[in-house]
Amino acid sequence: EPAPPVVAPPTTSTLTLNPSVAMTGDVYQSKWGAVPDAQAITMMLPLRGAPPNTGAVETAVAKAHVLTIASGELETEFKFFLYAQNNASSGTYFLLQAILSKTGQDANFTIKVNGDDDISTHQASATALMELVKGALASYV
Repeated sequence: EPAPPVVAPPTTSTLTLNPSVAMTGDVYQSKWGAVPDAQAITMMLPLRGAPPNTGAVETAVAKAHVLTIASGELETEFKFFLYAQNNASSGTYFLLQAILSKTGQDANFTIKVNGDDDISTHQASATALMELVKGALASYV
């Protein structure tokens, strides 16, 4: 059973992301599937307000070099499949599934780190990534 989500602590990110990363849906699914669910990291960000639509979120996170592979709008939430690549370690990708409440309550993220780096660094990398995402979504968090 996955661990309960942790609220991303405030830190100063030293992570830089590749601004020109590109990925297909098939590659995303392959990389997501290659990381066991037990290694997934879950984080939650409280929201101050709900975004108006998926495009607003996609545009905001793209400025931080976190790109969207797919997104959708459900009755009570927005759902996103996002990815990014660590600039310092070209083999390391971040794969994210994000669910943002339309009522503005919270945003839940599931992050898988796919790469050849040391698994013990994944939590710190995911936390640094979430700081970039949090900054990009400053209008809502």
